[in-house]
Amino acid sequence: MRTDVLLLNDQFANTGGTGQYILHFAEWFTDLGYRITLGYGEKPSPEFSAPTIYEFESPVLAAVDGPPSPFDLGKLATLAKSASPRLIFIHDVFQGEAIASVRKTLPGVPMVWFAHDPFFQQATPDSCSGHPPFDAQAAPESAARREHGSLFAEQAARHDAIVVDRPERVAVLTGDLGVSPHHVHVLPGRFSASAPPRRTSRPGTVLFAGPILEERGVAELIEAMGRIHRIENHWLMIAGKAPRRDYLDRCRALAERQEGLHEGLNIGFWIDPTPDEMAALYDEAVLLALPNLRPEPFPVEAQVGMEHGLPIVAFDVGDVDLVVREKETGLLASPGDLRSLAGKLQWALNHTEEIRRMGRSAHVLAAFEFHARDHVAALNRLFEDLLAPNDGIGPAARGGMNSASAE
Repeated sequence: MRTDVLLLNDQFANTGGTGQYILHFAEWFTDLGYRITLGYGEKPSPEFSAPTIYEFESPVLAAVDGPPSPFDLGKLATLAKSASPRLIFIHDVFQGEAIASVRKTLPGVPMVWFAHDPFFQQATPDSCSGHPPFDAQAAPESAARREHGSLFAEQAARHDAIVVDRPERVAVLTGDLGVSPHHVHVLPGRFSASAPPRRTSRPGTVLFAGPILEERGVAELIEAMGRIHRIENHWLMIAGKAPRRDYLDRCRALAERQEGLHEGLNIGFWIDPTPDEMAALYDEAVLLALPNLRPEPFPVEAQVGMEHGLPIVAFDVGDVDLVVREKETGLLASPGDLRSLAGKLQWALNHTEEIRRMGRSAHVLAAFEFHARDHVAALNRLFEDLLAPNDGIGPAARGGMNSASAE
């Protein structure tokens, strides 16, 4: 069967924002009558410099038989040919050589890039002060920044359209990187609100959800929980995928030390929870902690937590302030400041009524301001325009976006 949309992404996890978006995307566009094929990969171990490709088909997301294998362009080309899509949707960062391979395999197929990934961050002024490993290059005229900008522009030129989820990104693309304004589209919202949460919350339970990685600030969160005083039986549940075993072991050891030093502190790990298990963990928590050290362009995990009626405590980096509004839907700590993070967590655990009110406000915000219908409608309009009978020529056939826009 011919695929309407082939979605390619660099990674997938049931617990992270990327996985949540992919699952929603499959549901949204299947309901609209599209035939969807999803292809995505992840880095199963540090020695792989590129992702592994899996193939999934909507509405039943089931992996292709056989164990994961190291990514290769031939496998990606085979997936692209077998899918025979009318449109390609690149979500999150994908290596330039992979995008070039898909373009070569399917030269006349329109390609859309959802640019909200770390590669995009490195071409923008976002920074997480105090954590150089996760900072974008600070000097706008530095060689590294110019190289990122050049790579970004080269990658952008292979696409027929670029979509972003914040208006401020448009100026970076069109002004700093020379992308034609006609090729940039802003998508509102992301998620449809779920049913009212089944609150089974356990008092004092803080949830971390997402990949257990250094840039997600898991170790910093564990240390901050250890600085909380005069609260009995407070819990931290860390739930998600653990791509780096060394970092997971480090976090487990740190958690054991903190539990030994602080009576009443309990820290648990739930690795690779199923979607149902993850939903139950959201409903058992009283708040969601997302102490990202690297600025996230759009914190999708926060939106998922808000759908479950959870307020958010986070470092004030990246675009987290889109969803976390101080004392309204959560609390923002100074970037990288453990004392500030511990203070926000302690305040939250001491003010249960205020936290419940913030959780209700978070749920309302997710339901109305970030409703999926506007996001889906805007993306569907773009897809329809690109799939129109008189608009099937990709940038490879007409010389790329930038050369086309210059005519």
